[in-house]
Amino acid sequence: QLQKTRTRTHPLKPGGDRPLTRCTSKMLLSPKEILLTFVQGVEGKFWATERNGWNESSDVPICDWNGITCNDDSTKVVEIDLGASSFLGTIPTEIGLLSSLTSLNIRKNIVWGQLPTEVTALPRLSVLLLDGNKLTGSVPPLHSPSVVQLDLGFNEFQGSLPFNFGENSTELKVLELRHNRLTGTTPLTISTKMTKLEVLSFSDNSMSGILPSLENVNQLQRIYFDDNKFVGPIPDVWGKKLENLEEVWLDNNMLSGTIPESLAQLTNLDDIYVNGNKLTGTVPKVVCEAQLNEDF
Repeated sequence: QLQKTRTRTHPLKPGGDRPLTRCTSKMLLSPKEILLTFVQGVEGKFWATERNGWNESSDVPICDWNGITCNDDSTKVVEIDLGASSFLGTIPTEIGLLSSLTSLNIRKNIVWGQLPTEVTALPRLSVLLLDGNKLTGSVPPLHSPSVVQLDLGFNEFQGSLPFNFGENSTELKVLELRHNRLTGTTPLTISTKMTKLEVLSFSDNSMSGILPSLENVNQLQRIYFDDNKFVGPIPDVWGKKLENLEEVWLDNNMLSGTIPESLAQLTNLDDIYVNGNKLTGTVPKVVCEAQLNEDF
């Protein structure tokens, strides 16, 4: 059996505003207080001592803290980058008060608990990278209208995606949910609302139902649906409408029917994997061409 390794880098740069305060028990939280909600317990305090700023008594302006980027006049936090920083804790709901935040990167740490809906509703959020953690629970609704890249891969999310997932996220280009415990079918919104998608990955989950038509997602370049429980045919419309497709991974599902001849129209196709299904009939010539899958 072919062993596949996949390196998927899709660098996308992020692109405020209600006040960065809220009323909680009649107390207003400053941006500094909001950021300090990341510092949790003994481990959090130790993590903070290794970084510039990140403590209550620090005189360092928050815009100079490690991992923090502010806007040009240093009045609002616009980026938080704590990726691979040995951060250990949960994602505070208070982060949802940073209404000018465009990028949140906490990938490759030890983050557990649930993903707060306050974060996925941030009005200016463009990039959300939380892959490689231990997040659990359901994937919350995605209401951020500006989000371009969402990576929740390699966590422990479970259950079905909300039926209206991403209905307002029409700018989304990268949706990465591989290696979780997701079940259920793909939301209709992926085919009808996320029409700017370029990368779509549900690899290594337990999702089921038929494959989405995706006929309106004509900028799509990579589809990763391998290692799930999808049934039914490979949509013929993919070969007719998705002319930018470069990679299609459908292996290890329960797909049936024949491989569409229309795939021959995909002149940019480099990789297609359909093994481990219940497909029948003859294999189209295009699938057997030498240049396909040559990197594996």
